[in-house]
Amino acid sequence: MKYKYSALFMVGTLGSFFSYLFGGFDSLMIALNVLMSINFLSGLLLAVVFKKSKKTESGRLSSAAGIKSLSKKIFILFLIAMSQQLDIILTTSFIRDGAIIAFISMEGVSILENSTLAGLKVPTVIKNVLEVLNKDGKKDE
Repeated sequence: MKYKYSALFMVGTLGSFFSYLFGGFDSLMIALNVLMSINFLSGLLLAVVFKKSKKTESGRLSSAAGIKSLSKKIFILFLIAMSQQLDIILTTSFIRDGAIIAFISMEGVSILENSTLAGLKVPTVIKNVLEVLNKDGKKDE
């Protein structure tokens, strides 16, 4: 019983820390994490099943390419944390949200590319939404 409460305390402490670091786990943050996961898995499937990865010459699975992809996802999270801290310092609430929307757009475009390489036709409505998000994200650059 003693260990159960220790584990719950640790989970609660870590949850609070990450919630503060990233500004909570609202719908934007959840969407970003879902899309980052889908993007990674779609890239993995593209390399393993279809052997059409753009990350290697052979199109096959590469541990180096996988580690690089995961590293980029971690850097995205670092930038979200930085954006949240800037929002706190400047007493605003739009830097984090804008950064997350830009990264959602990037992940979405990458998923579309992977889907196309796998031979799927992507619905126009999805392409249009991502195009709008991309245009909005480029205005901020």
